[in-house]
Amino acid sequence: MKKRALITGTYAIALALSCCSTLKTNTPAHLPKESKAIAFSNISVNKNEVEQNDTMLLHIVDVDSIYFYIFSSPQDICEDSLVSDSLCGYPLMPFRKRLNPSEIAIFNFIVKEPGMFVSSYPPVKQAFLPCIGLKTYKDKNISNVIFSFGSEEMRIVNGELSKEYKVSNMGMISRWISAIHKHN
Repeated sequence: MKKRALITGTYAIALALSCCSTLKTNTPAHLPKESKAIAFSNISVNKNEVEQNDTMLLHIVDVDSIYFYIFSSPQDICEDSLVSDSLCGYPLMPFRKRLNPSEIAIFNFIVKEPGMFVSSYPPVKQAFLPCIGLKTYKDKNISNVIFSFGSEEMRIVNGELSKEYKVSNMGMISRWISAIHKHN
């Protein structure tokens, strides 16, 4: 019982520290302020407007199915070990999960949030090191979405195309991921 409490306490502290590191206040000044929360079922997306602005984001709007992955940290990888599974060239941990409809609905809500992903931003001073990966399915279209918490970036890979975005509210992504882990 004490061991379980210690593990739970350690997990809570680690989660709090990771959230603190992602909630930086040095976001670019041109990002919009957070708007009022709206029920995610009521948000409509003008696909013509999204297409004209960014076709890569259109690939992950209103997805049907999502698989969730956690990437291995560089410390977990030995030089002589063979990586058996990877996503976008980054090695994966054995954990994977198919998200349920409510978790997918929250992802769809986050993607539709105005100003959440910014495609034009100043260079980031930290390397893109992904920690979370998603494989999204929409009709017959498959896209990989990977998040780097340290650089606060997201990369969408669709076939041969790839594009990176600055995430304006990494705290929202962190809370969604925390909820997914909580229900595991």
